[in-house]
Amino acid sequence: IDAYTKTQDDALLLLKSDKSELIDSYSKTEDDELLLLKANVADLTNYVDLNYAQTIIGTKQFSRITVASVSKLGKNDASKLLASGGDILVSSLMNLIELQEIRDIASGQSNAYVFDIQSDLNDWKAIQDNVAKLAIGDNLYIVDKKIVDYWLDGVDLKILETKQREQGNMAYNMVSKQLGKI
Repeated sequence: IDAYTKTQDDALLLLKSDKSELIDSYSKTEDDELLLLKANVADLTNYVDLNYAQTIIGTKQFSRITVASVSKLGKNDASKLLASGGDILVSSLMNLIELQEIRDIASGQSNAYVFDIQSDLNDWKAIQDNVAKLAIGDNLYIVDKKIVDYWLDGVDLKILETKQREQGNMAYNMVSKQLGKI
Protein backbone atom coordinates (compact mmCIF):
# COMPACT_ATOMS: atom_id res chain seq x y z
CA ILE A 1 0.00 0.00 0.00
CA ASP A 2 1.33 3.40 -0.96
CA ALA A 3 0.81 5.72 1.98
CA TYR A 4 1.85 9.26 2.81
CA THR A 5 2.08 11.05 6.13
CA LYS A 6 -0.23 13.97 6.83
CA THR A 7 2.58 16.42 6.22
CA GLN A 8 3.40 14.81 2.86
CA ASP A 9 -0.31 14.79 1.90
CA ASP A 10 -0.65 18.48 2.68
CA ALA A 11 2.51 19.36 0.73
CA LEU A 12 1.43 17.35 -2.32
CA LEU A 13 -2.03 18.89 -2.27
CA LEU A 14 -0.62 22.39 -2.17
CA LEU A 15 1.84 21.70 -4.99
CA LYS A 16 -0.36 19.78 -7.37
CA SER A 17 -3.83 21.16 -6.97
CA ASP A 18 -5.54 24.43 -7.19
CA LYS A 19 -8.43 25.55 -5.04
CA SER A 20 -11.16 24.05 -7.25
CA GLU A 21 -9.56 20.61 -7.08
CA LEU A 22 -9.46 20.75 -3.26
CA ILE A 23 -13.17 21.59 -3.07
CA ASP A 24 -13.96 18.49 -5.15
CA SER A 25 -12.16 16.21 -2.63
CA TYR A 26 -14.00 13.46 -0.70
CA SER A 27 -15.95 14.16 2.49
CA LYS A 28 -15.16 12.28 5.73
CA THR A 29 -18.17 9.99 5.23
CA GLU A 30 -17.08 9.17 1.67
CA ASP A 31 -13.52 8.52 2.89
CA ASP A 32 -14.80 6.13 5.58
CA GLU A 33 -16.96 4.27 3.05
CA LEU A 34 -14.05 3.93 0.63
CA LEU A 35 -11.76 2.72 3.40
CA LEU A 36 -14.24 0.06 4.43
CA LEU A 37 -14.55 -1.15 0.84
CA LYS A 38 -10.82 -1.42 0.32
CA ALA A 39 -9.50 -2.35 3.78
CA ASN A 40 -9.27 -5.80 5.22
CA VAL A 41 -11.54 -6.12 8.28
CA ALA A 42 -8.79 -7.95 10.17
CA ASP A 43 -6.50 -4.97 9.69
CA LEU A 44 -9.10 -2.58 11.11
CA THR A 45 -9.85 -4.70 14.19
CA ASN A 46 -6.22 -4.43 15.25
CA TYR A 47 -6.64 -0.67 15.68
CA VAL A 48 -10.13 -0.17 17.12
CA ASP A 49 -12.20 -2.46 19.28
CA LEU A 50 -15.70 -1.06 18.89
CA ASN A 51 -17.12 -3.30 21.61
CA TYR A 52 -15.15 -1.50 24.31
CA ALA A 53 -14.37 1.85 22.73
CA GLN A 54 -17.74 3.32 23.70
CA THR A 55 -18.59 1.32 26.81
CA ILE A 56 -18.75 3.16 30.11
CA ILE A 57 -18.56 0.95 33.14
CA GLY A 58 -19.68 2.30 36.49
CA THR A 59 -20.69 0.80 39.79
CA LYS A 60 -22.83 2.09 42.61
CA GLN A 61 -22.50 0.76 46.10
CA PHE A 62 -25.38 1.05 48.53
CA SER A 63 -25.13 0.32 52.20
CA ARG A 64 -27.14 1.05 55.30
CA ILE A 65 -27.70 4.77 55.76
CA THR A 66 -27.93 6.17 59.27
CA VAL A 67 -29.92 9.36 59.70
CA ALA A 68 -29.15 11.55 62.70
CA SER A 69 -32.19 13.78 62.30
CA VAL A 70 -35.14 14.25 60.00
CA SER A 71 -36.48 17.64 59.07
CA LYS A 72 -40.17 18.14 58.38
CA LEU A 73 -40.00 21.53 56.73
CA GLY A 74 -43.45 23.01 56.35
CA LYS A 75 -45.08 20.16 58.29
CA ASN A 76 -46.55 20.04 61.77
CA ASP A 77 -47.09 17.20 64.23
CA ALA A 78 -50.39 16.32 62.54
CA SER A 79 -48.44 14.68 59.72
CA LYS A 80 -46.25 11.57 59.70
CA LEU A 81 -43.26 11.07 57.40
CA LEU A 82 -43.49 7.84 55.44
CA ALA A 83 -40.50 5.55 54.89
CA SER A 84 -41.31 5.35 51.20
CA GLY A 85 -41.21 9.14 50.89
CA GLY A 86 -43.87 11.77 51.34
CA ASP A 87 -46.09 12.20 54.34
CA ILE A 88 -49.61 11.41 55.53
CA LEU A 89 -51.92 13.04 58.03
CA VAL A 90 -52.19 11.15 61.31
CA SER A 91 -55.95 11.75 61.25
CA SER A 92 -56.21 9.61 58.13
CA LEU A 93 -54.78 6.64 60.06
CA MET A 94 -57.18 6.80 63.02
CA ASN A 95 -59.71 9.14 64.58
CA LEU A 96 -59.20 11.41 67.58
CA ILE A 97 -60.95 9.06 70.01
CA GLU A 98 -58.63 6.22 69.00
CA LEU A 99 -55.59 8.50 69.40
CA GLN A 100 -56.72 9.53 72.90
CA GLU A 101 -57.30 5.88 73.75
CA ILE A 102 -53.75 4.98 72.74
CA ARG A 103 -52.37 7.96 74.68
CA ASP A 104 -54.26 6.94 77.83
CA ILE A 105 -53.03 3.37 77.60
CA ALA A 106 -49.43 4.45 76.99
CA SER A 107 -49.46 6.97 79.84
CA GLY A 108 -51.07 4.54 82.29
CA GLN A 109 -54.22 6.65 82.65
CA SER A 110 -56.53 3.76 81.80
CA ASN A 111 -57.87 1.69 84.69
CA ALA A 112 -56.94 -1.91 85.39
CA TYR A 113 -59.31 -4.31 87.11
CA VAL A 114 -57.78 -7.54 88.43
CA PHE A 115 -59.82 -10.68 89.12
CA ASP A 116 -58.71 -13.98 90.62
CA ILE A 117 -60.76 -16.23 88.38
CA GLN A 118 -63.08 -16.03 85.36
CA SER A 119 -66.22 -16.36 87.47
CA ASP A 120 -65.22 -13.26 89.49
CA LEU A 121 -64.97 -11.30 86.23
CA ASN A 122 -68.33 -12.64 85.05
CA ASP A 123 -69.96 -11.70 88.37
CA TRP A 124 -68.45 -8.19 88.18
CA LYS A 125 -69.67 -7.72 84.58
CA ALA A 126 -73.17 -8.82 85.57
CA ILE A 127 -73.54 -5.63 87.62
CA GLN A 128 -74.52 -2.89 85.15
CA ASP A 129 -73.02 -0.09 87.27
CA ASN A 130 -69.58 -1.72 86.99
CA VAL A 131 -69.82 -1.99 83.22
CA ALA A 132 -71.02 1.63 83.02
CA LYS A 133 -67.88 2.78 84.88
CA LEU A 134 -65.59 1.19 82.29
CA ALA A 135 -63.77 3.62 80.05
CA ILE A 136 -62.16 3.01 76.70
CA GLY A 137 -58.78 1.42 77.24
CA ASP A 138 -59.59 -0.06 80.65
CA ASN A 139 -57.95 -3.42 81.23
CA LEU A 140 -59.60 -6.40 82.88
CA TYR A 141 -57.00 -8.87 84.15
CA ILE A 142 -57.48 -12.38 85.46
CA VAL A 143 -54.66 -13.66 87.66
CA ASP A 144 -55.22 -17.29 86.63
CA LYS A 145 -52.82 -17.75 83.70
CA LYS A 146 -55.10 -20.30 82.06
CA ILE A 147 -57.84 -17.73 81.54
CA VAL A 148 -57.77 -15.04 78.86
CA ASP A 149 -57.84 -11.36 79.76
CA TYR A 150 -59.96 -8.64 78.18
CA TRP A 151 -59.66 -5.02 77.14
CA LEU A 152 -62.54 -2.58 76.49
CA ASP A 153 -62.12 -0.96 73.07
CA GLY A 154 -65.20 1.27 73.24
CA VAL A 155 -67.55 -1.21 71.62
CA ASP A 156 -66.99 -4.48 73.41
CA LEU A 157 -64.34 -6.41 75.29
CA LYS A 158 -61.37 -7.62 73.25
CA ILE A 159 -59.31 -10.65 74.18
CA LEU A 160 -55.76 -9.83 75.25
CA GLU A 161 -52.79 -11.92 74.22
CA THR A 162 -51.13 -13.27 77.39
CA LYS A 163 -47.52 -14.35 77.81
CA GLN A 164 -45.90 -15.77 80.93
CA ARG A 165 -42.42 -14.62 81.93
CA GLU A 166 -39.82 -16.93 83.47
CA GLN A 167 -40.24 -15.38 86.94
CA GLY A 168 -43.90 -16.39 86.96
CA ASN A 169 -45.13 -12.84 86.39
CA MET A 170 -47.70 -12.21 83.71
CA ALA A 171 -47.01 -9.81 80.86
CA TYR A 172 -49.97 -8.58 78.92
CA ASN A 173 -49.83 -7.31 75.38
CA MET A 174 -52.88 -5.50 74.18
CA VAL A 175 -53.92 -6.58 70.74
CA SER A 176 -56.57 -4.64 68.88
CA LYS A 177 -57.26 -3.31 65.46
CA GLN A 178 -56.61 0.23 66.69
CA LEU A 179 -53.09 -0.56 67.91
CA GLY A 180 -52.35 -2.37 64.67
CA LYS A 181 -52.87 0.86 62.70
CA ILE A 182 -49.95 2.73 64.27
